[in-house]
Amino acid sequence: MQIRDQLRELINDPLLTKIALILSEPNLFYVLRLQRHEIRHSNFLAWLLDPNASHGLGDKFLRMFLKDVAVRASLNEFDEFQMDACPLEETVVLREWKNIDILIRTSSFVICIENKVDAKEYSNQLSRYRQTVSSAYPDTPAAHVFLTPDEVMPSDPDDVEAFVTYGYARICEHLEVIIRLFSTAMSRKVEGYIAEYSELLRREVMQNDEASDLARQIYQTHRQALDFILEHRPDRLREVGPMLESMIRESGWVLCSSSKGQIRFLTQSLVKSLPKTGNSKGWKGRESFLFEFDLYSGRIVFKTTISPGDESVRSQLRGVLDKLEDARKKLGKEWVTHFILSWTFDVTDESEDLDKVQKMFESIWPEVKTLVSTVDSALSGLRFT
Repeated sequence: MQIRDQLRELINDPLLTKIALILSEPNLFYVLRLQRHEIRHSNFLAWLLDPNASHGLGDKFLRMFLKDVAVRASLNEFDEFQMDACPLEETVVLREWKNIDILIRTSSFVICIENKVDAKEYSNQLSRYRQTVSSAYPDTPAAHVFLTPDEVMPSDPDDVEAFVTYGYARICEHLEVIIRLFSTAMSRKVEGYIAEYSELLRREVMQNDEASDLARQIYQTHRQALDFILEHRPDRLREVGPMLESMIRESGWVLCSSSKGQIRFLTQSLVKSLPKTGNSKGWKGRESFLFEFDLYSGRIVFKTTISPGDESVRSQLRGVLDKLEDARKKLGKEWVTHFILSWTFDVTDESEDLDKVQKMFESIWPEVKTLVSTVDSALSGLRFT
């Protein structure tokens, strides 16, 4: 079957329409782009676990969670039955206490929660947290919870014994019980937050909601067409790069050795005066110095760079740039940067409208032009031998 026929079958599949309708439903957590941010997940969970927070649930979610932990952890006299009657009015829920994601402190015990959505624990992290809690609360029963999407066990055998493994599936189950049984105890707004968060967990963290099931079904049916689409999907950096290149040319500057996501240029005068003495480690055009935009890092970064190459040329360039106001004091070795400007804006985010990207570039341009003018004036007088 020709690829055109395969694409036709794909776009006429009613399952594609159904998944589009599901994904078009508004969800605050998607709007805020919090799908896989561990810090944001921990913030929301800490809010739900806090019996004194503004959700109106009191200790209902907290008690569900603690009973689960008590079944599998050693808390002396606290099993799930005692936990069900344990007073929790004085509970304090802390975020990032001594780097621990969530610490639940009651009058009778403490619970330490380490939350991992994508990353794994590192550098004896879990062991250090156990020691931290033990030092701070030496006479208080403590339990430790390792929260992950799939109840992954800690990598250290000692931590396997000490930590309760806990999955986001259980969090979802509790949230759905909360919505089903206690909706009258909370506002419609809070109920909506909890429902949307539960939907987010099932779709993005556990990938077992209706939309995920439909996606797998559609892919199995239209694998070749979808693989073809993925191979030819738009590349955001290739869309954004020409916008910057156009502004560079309109400013009267000259584009030089560039790549996708890294746009480099010189002024007219520097094109004429700077020698091309870069070596094989440098740019393909062998430029000794360039102005550079870097769009890869989730930020817009603009900098000046001296490339690896002839050391006498590099020394002369450094000698001039070192003396300029606000030049960096700590220089690189092979790639030398004297000035860096950066702005918080991810041009690779395809949810950002291209008009907004263009306006961002326009807003930073006066600062870029000022730096270019300063460096151009300083370097244009150099005479290389």
